Amino acid sequence: MPSTRPFLAVCSALLALVAGLLVSCGVEEPIFELTTGSITVESTPAGANILWGDVDTDLRTPATLTLADVGEHDISVSLDGYTADPEFLVVAVAAGETSLAQFALSEIPGSLVVESTPEGALVYLDDQDTGERTPATLTGLDVGDHEVKVALTGYTADPE
Repeated sequence: MPSTRPFLAVCSALLALVAGLLVSCGVEEPIFELTTGSITVESTPAGANILWGDVDTDLRTPATLTLADVGEHDISVSLDGYTADPEFLVVAVAAGETSLAQFALSEIPGSLVVESTPEGALVYLDDQDTGERTPATLTGLDVGDHEVKVALTGYTADPE
């Protein structure tokens, strides 16, 4: 079986000769500079949708955005039923570095409008008297299911 060592030696010698000729002719080897960095985006709670400027990345927190051009980038997150703090961040990206964007998410409190015919019925929420009478808007409620009842002397409620 023939050996490949003489071929490799010739190739190495040719490469050294070409490199020497390039240097002697004043041609410099190219120098490549990294022009991108990364942005790691986190949120509490996790699972928020990540937006890079106005573009939906289809990524959820925590995640790292790669190949971000050096400079400043607007980053925001969204999650149904939550608001983000801060609303968005301007993140500075340096070449070869990873910047961090962190968001705290707070549940948006719910509200509930209660009406009755006739008006003036007492409003109960989760078996507690709210002190309100219909029509009433109850605010600052936890997101989720609640039991609402109304009561007015001389009337029965339908639905109960």
